[in-house]
Amino acid sequence: MEKIRKSWSLWTSSVTLAGKKSDNYRFCIDYRKLNAVIKNDAYPLPRIDELLERYEGARWFTSLDLAAGLMDEILNDYIRKFVTVYLNDIMIYLKNFKEHIRYIEKVLERIEKVNMIIKLKKCKFGRRNIEFLGHKVEKDGLKANEKKIETIRDISIPRNITEVRSFLELYSYYRRFIKNFTRIARPLTDLTSKKIDFKWTEKQQEAFESLKKRLMEKPILEHPDFEKEFILITDASGEGLGFILAQKNKDDKEAVIAYRSKSLSHQEIL
Repeated sequence: MEKIRKSWSLWTSSVTLAGKKSDNYRFCIDYRKLNAVIKNDAYPLPRIDELLERYEGARWFTSLDLAAGLMDEILNDYIRKFVTVYLNDIMIYLKNFKEHIRYIEKVLERIEKVNMIIKLKKCKFGRRNIEFLGHKVEKDGLKANEKKIETIRDISIPRNITEVRSFLELYSYYRRFIKNFTRIARPLTDLTSKKIDFKWTEKQQEAFESLKKRLMEKPILEHPDFEKEFILITDASGEGLGFILAQKNKDDKEAVIAYRSKSLSHQEIL
């Protein structure tokens, strides 16, 4: 494959090599000047929470990491059947092991056909559980990424608005695992307002510790089965709204699929 060739373009862009943790380098191009004169072509990314709702019944998982390129169109007829694609990350999931191996081969054939390259060191084949999009996926359900949980455990108390926002952004990614997330996080969210002086009080400390504790308990969410009836439990207060989405599991017990919550603005409260 040719890496360098002559170009007669009127536009040039700076190139740099960015170091990676693996001691390799990533080839990066600064396209800011070119982007400034190009008409925007919006291409919406799939919602991660929707991608993580597809694994009911799956027992075997494989993840592929492409060196570059998007595979949505190439694998379009496989998506939602036994393949999930997010940018250059691909997940293959099936119930039967023999079928799983067969469809791994089919996906790899498609990748080879369009001359794409996979990063073999980052691929995982035929696993019972697998890390994908910051989550751990297994037959019993969905968990938060264990490395992220370790990071959360070691987070120190935020010292300014920027650190509070970073803390909330990290937790917002896993808010589906935390019941009444918005209500618990309210003292921290209020602290990010420019109208309020930064002052860490017992309320913020309690919210900080409560959020950490709930995620450290490593909750697991059931995979939704779209052939079964859903159970919706709602709650409302003067501060916000919340609901729990659940289904009856194989033991005929209510199993949580997701928690959702929303704080109310002053106008909504009135």
